[in-house]
Amino acid sequence: MNEKRNFICLAGIDGSGKSTVAKHLKQITNGRFFYIWARWEPFLLSPFVMFLNKKSRDSVQYDEDLQHKKKQGLKNNLLRNRFVKQLWLLLAEFDYFLQLLRKVLLPYIFHRDIICDRYIYDFYVDQLVNLQENPKTLKKFILKRILRIFPKPDLLIYIKISPETGNARKQDGTSVSYLAQRKEYYDQLIDIYKTIEIDGELALKDVLNKAGNSLNKHLYNE
Repeated sequence: MNEKRNFICLAGIDGSGKSTVAKHLKQITNGRFFYIWARWEPFLLSPFVMFLNKKSRDSVQYDEDLQHKKKQGLKNNLLRNRFVKQLWLLLAEFDYFLQLLRKVLLPYIFHRDIICDRYIYDFYVDQLVNLQENPKTLKKFILKRILRIFPKPDLLIYIKISPETGNARKQDGTSVSYLAQRKEYYDQLIDIYKTIEIDGELALKDVLNKAGNSLNKHLYNE
């Protein structure tokens, strides 16, 4: 068996089943892996995010897609200026950098095997949507910025589903248009590192089996 450190990351749009897969992988390895949830939680930019959320809800109620479009329009207006865009990204990166120190780097030091639910990929998908950058720039941002400092995954599992499936599963106001925007960026992950793509539209048992097989192949160098 491969005795080196194993840092496994899961990525995909909301509703793809990342947390379910992570729990399954931990279970089939008898708790060998330490679980981390590493989504960016805005702090420095939280007042602005809260303002946008309130404005979009107040202006358009009960319609997920219209609320999302309204919020995205407000962001687009603010981030049209190049200086403001750069400032936004720097603040967000610094904010996430501090969170990763606690959420990822410390556990990485003390645990040999880690499963990370969301990571730098998910952070940059959100930021590049905000900044209206081309999806093909995702790789450049990941390779040249935060991932130069924090650990690179030994295995990245991308669980791919349609925006409609994600919306049906979430049932929390996450709109189809919100998910569709992000899926364009997530689809670029196949070109980044050692990425395994799993069809999340399959029956849950099949998704879990494929994820488990992918992990075993990685661990045992099959």
